[in-house]
Amino acid sequence: MSDAAVGLAISVALLATYGLLIACTMYCFRLAFLRMDEIVTGVVNGLPVSVKHRWNMLFLGFNAYANGAAIIHAVFGLGYFQVASIVGDSAVGTIALVCGGACVWGAAAIVFPAIYLNVYLVSVLRSTS
Repeated sequence: MSDAAVGLAISVALLATYGLLIACTMYCFRLAFLRMDEIVTGVVNGLPVSVKHRWNMLFLGFNAYANGAAIIHAVFGLGYFQVASIVGDSAVGTIALVCGGACVWGAAAIVFPAIYLNVYLVSVLRSTS
């Protein structure tokens, strides 16, 4: 295989893993917001739940999904930066740097709204106690 073909294959693999990362993040968002609605309303599958159970859902459900998505983004970002440093100054390295920067930016874009929503959910649960 020529160097151009190897570079193209690596570039396609980098972009495909980034696409899968975005799909995983969207699924985690869906689960987190579903859990958030259950915490706010206090109803899970049509049945009311106790405040203690809602606290557990906050810490073991919502925070796990939101922080998990941020951690996945940060780990993938570090991986992309590692690939960029190994490959060097080429088109593949540029693609890896762009994907790594987008992952780190995405991790920050997930963490700060998650903190805000966590504070909001804690205030909701404290007001219902």
